[in-house]
Amino acid sequence: MTVNAQTIFQWINTAILVIVLVKLLKPMVAKLLQSRADKIRRMVEQSKIEAKNAAELKLEFQNKLSRIQQEEKGLLDEARRKAAQREAEAVASAKQDAADIVERAKADSVQERENAKDEMRVRIIEIATKVAEQYVEQKLTQKKQAELIDSAIDGLGGAKWQ
Repeated sequence: MTVNAQTIFQWINTAILVIVLVKLLKPMVAKLLQSRADKIRRMVEQSKIEAKNAAELKLEFQNKLSRIQQEEKGLLDEARRKAAQREAEAVASAKQDAADIVERAKADSVQERENAKDEMRVRIIEIATKVAEQYVEQKLTQKKQAELIDSAIDGLGGAKWQ
């Protein structure tokens, strides 16, 4: 394999071109790479800040959620307590109403019993009076009736009229 002058010249031209390009393009490429690196660094820092903010927001929302859950639990407990209290009051009221009804029924029963006794007394008196009238009518003659009237008048004769 022989190396001729043209190949050597091409190699020298290529080397010169590479050296010139490196000298000319290196600052531009370095600046471009540095700018890209800075941009990536800023993006990473921004991402870290946003991640930190997101973590803070997440923690804040978790705290709010926890407070809301505690408040919800408190409200539910309060509602259950009030419902149990209302239930107890309703039961107590129903028991009191039932006791009042029983007492009124007892009082009505006693009153009905007294009314029935009074009515029975009146009926017994009426029957006794009729029986006595019938007995007296059968046993009392005209003569005895006149004697009873005279005796009653004599008994009243000593009394003074006012």
